[in-house]
Amino acid sequence: VTIGTYTDLSVHLNALDASHPLEALELVISDRQHSVAELEENVAEVFGSVVESLLALLDEWQAEALGRPVYQAVSELAFAEPELLARWLIQNAASRMTREQLLRLAIATLPDILDCLFEALEQRELDNLWSVSAVFGAAFAPYHAGDAAVAACWQYFTGWSPAMAQDDDLQPEESDRLPSRGGGIDQTFVALPPARLRELATMLRPDEVKPLRWIGYLEGAFEVLRETWADRDILERWRSAHSRLNDRRARLEPVHGTYLDRLEPGPDTPGWCRFPQDLLACSFHLVSFSGERKAATSALWAACRFTPTLTERSLLVAVALHRLGM
Repeated sequence: VTIGTYTDLSVHLNALDASHPLEALELVISDRQHSVAELEENVAEVFGSVVESLLALLDEWQAEALGRPVYQAVSELAFAEPELLARWLIQNAASRMTREQLLRLAIATLPDILDCLFEALEQRELDNLWSVSAVFGAAFAPYHAGDAAVAACWQYFTGWSPAMAQDDDLQPEESDRLPSRGGGIDQTFVALPPARLRELATMLRPDEVKPLRWIGYLEGAFEVLRETWADRDILERWRSAHSRLNDRRARLEPVHGTYLDRLEPGPDTPGWCRFPQDLLACSFHLVSFSGERKAATSALWAACRFTPTLTERSLLVAVALHRLGM
């Protein structure tokens, strides 16, 4: 198939009119010296194309896209009005994206959302966004004392609410103040076959399976054990590539160290049992430490291929603690 020459492309780009939003977006994506600021005023008109461009760049370059100027330019457009992304997700994500694609986009954009100031979403929009993705819902739901609507969303979709951290009826050491810390994998579960793990999962009460509750953590842990039972090398390869992020930096906040220590595996267990701890450390890096953003993104993307449930839970723990200033 003949797709034309570089000369043809240059002629085409030179003929574009930057006063038309869609043509201006093409100039931005082509890496021409076109001001993103000029397009920001009209970004709502082409926002669907902005998101599609963002997804295409991530698909082509993976986490390396995060450092590319063209990705940064398109990302700047995507977050010129962050609430547009929330509304695009509400309208399009369920019909156009798989669970893994949605989680990958959340991982790629989470630090940007948490850094943004944006208009508060209406209650209906917030409910719909949480229904589409708990991670996006949490990212777009900063909590302020007395904000019953946001607290209700957190409670309903995760089993925990930021309001609980300020509950004077709970003692400081009571676990309900913070999301469940989970627990380390011990020898009891290492050899359980998938059929038994599925049976155990069916015993979990559906109304209790919320990601920030203990039962939600169990669901994610069972998923890891079940999906990698035939090939634990999946976990070993992941850890070989990414476990370096489980370091002292991930423990700079004392509460982060507490969560990570709780996931320390039992004695005499294989090294891969440290995977849930490593995964949470990567989430802390993504949300709280920008210096390892590309590495944390790559790690979490790789994990969500075989354990989307535990990956989502780890992200929600990191976001919840971030929202509490921890």
